[in-house]
Parts: sequence; structure tokens; C-alpha cells
Amino acid sequence: MTRPICSSWVTSCRGDGNGNETISSIGLNIRKAGTGPDSGALSASSYTVYTLAGAGAGATTGASASPWSGSTAGSLNQAGNLLVQNTRAVAVPATSTDSLWHGYTVNSGSGAASCGTGGVFNVAGQNGHYRVAKLSLAAATTGNTQGHALTSFNLFMQVGTLKITRVFLPTAAQGTGAEQVSFGYNGASPDTAVSGSTPGTESTNADAVVIIRRKGDFGSTDSNGNIIPVPDGNVNSNDTALFIQTVATPAGSQTALQKFLGDFGSTDSNGNIVPVRDCNVNSNDTALFIHSLGS
Repeated sequence: MTRPICSSWVTSCRGDGNGNETISSIGLNIRKAGTGPDSGALSASSYTVYTLAGAGAGATTGASASPWSGSTAGSLNQAGNLLVQNTRAVAVPATSTDSLWHGYTVNSGSGAASCGTGGVFNVAGQNGHYRVAKLSLAAATTGNTQGHALTSFNLFMQVGTLKITRVFLPTAAQGTGAEQVSFGYNGASPDTAVSGSTPGTESTNADAVVIIRRKGDFGSTDSNGNIIPVPDGNVNSNDTALFIQTVATPAGSQTALQKFLGDFGSTDSNGNIVPVRDCNVNSNDTALFIHSLGS
């Protein structure tokens, strides 16, 4: 799963947006809070801090120059339900012309009209965003989970030990007070800001939601025997009609949930059905779905 890791929203900024002010450190933790029968199952499998300039494929940031003097991915799956602990990235410009000034400059989304436009990555149809890091997750369930209802996890980003700060050219007008950071953004307004100088403070609203749900479990029956799109942790005849409905839905109209639940396989170059997903639910998936019945 790839999600925006951090957005910094500041009370004021240098004004030119590129060259005299930059994000100088991002210290970050990520905490999980799960509810459901598998509430201990989610784990972090990797955490990558992006370091390369540009906006091409791969580990590029959208910044006009590499944003960090150095970084570390921290520790994974630590006490306190921390998926990520003490990840660090720091920028220390050595001169007034250091390319680090052109790393993560302040974005215009803070609402201050004089701020720069920042990065180039497109979010909700608008540029001005950076790619900071990627967290990959695994649903590490063990044993028989048949009949388990879905388990939901809220993920919260926290200010880490390193803190989250900006640095200014000495002759530049500085922002006032402690760095204020919002980890979430709904396209219209940022989440409630917290102090970037206070390790352990976290966003009010969940920054990501992860649901563990059995593949193929489209639905169940209600008290009247009607099939409803409510998972029950089993794959059986209750799911067949909803699977068929998904197959009949044009590929471009299938939702992400439908694709997850029904995409079991594809065909190889010889026309054989193979258990390799292709992000589309069609007749290639029928035999594998039938095979999953009773799981």
C-alpha cells in the first residue's frame, strides 16, 4: 500500500518557495490501532524513505533536488503498536547555494498565498506535492481464520524523536513559533495541526485505514435469508451471486473492493488459467473462485 506519509502545513513561510527555506528534518512514527478478531495481525514488511530528485518512476520525490543529507528507515513492528519507529531524514544545507535548499520546499497548500508551489506529484488533480516515503504492510494472520469477521486498522502518523522542522537562510524572514504539522488532508483542509517539536504527538483522524477481509467473501445472508454485501468471514454459496454480478460489471466500472474480492487469476500466453491476478474480474476467475468455496 502506498499512502502520503506527511504533509507539512505552516503558519507562515519564506515566500519564494524554492531556495531560501526547506524542510530540514522529518522524524516519524506510525501507530496502528486494530479492532476485530485479527487485531494483532497487521505488520509492516518494509518502509522506504525516498531520496532521489525528479518525478519519474521508482524512488523519486518530486523535488527539484535530492532533499536529504541522510536518512534511515528506523525500526519496524515495535512495542506500543508502532509499525514504524524513529524513521529519520535530515537536510543540512552547508552554503547559501546548497542544492538542499531545493529539496522539500514549503507548499502553497498551507493557505499562505505567498508560499511556493513545492513538488510536482499530482494529488486530486493538483500538483504541488512530494513523495516522502512508502510503507508496505502484510496481514500476518496465522492458523484457521475461517468465519472471522473483517478486522479494521486505523493508522496514525506521529512526530518522531528527530522532530519535524524547517530551516531558513539567515537573511530570510522566518516563520513564527513551533512548526505546525498536519498529517492528513482531505482535499479541502488539513487535519488539526500538532507541534513538530513534540515527539509522540499524532494526527486526530486516522491517516489510513486498512481492512483485513477474506478474499472471495462478498457477502452473507440477513435474518430473512436475503443475500447482502456484508462479509461473514466465509466463502460459500452466499457469495456466488455477488461474484457473478461483479463479473458482469464492465472492467472500467469495477470498484477496488470488487477487484480485491473477485480477482483470483488470469490466463498465460497459452490460454491456461493461472493464479496470477490481473486487476480485473472476469471469466478467468470463475474456476478459482469456485475452488475457494468452503474456505
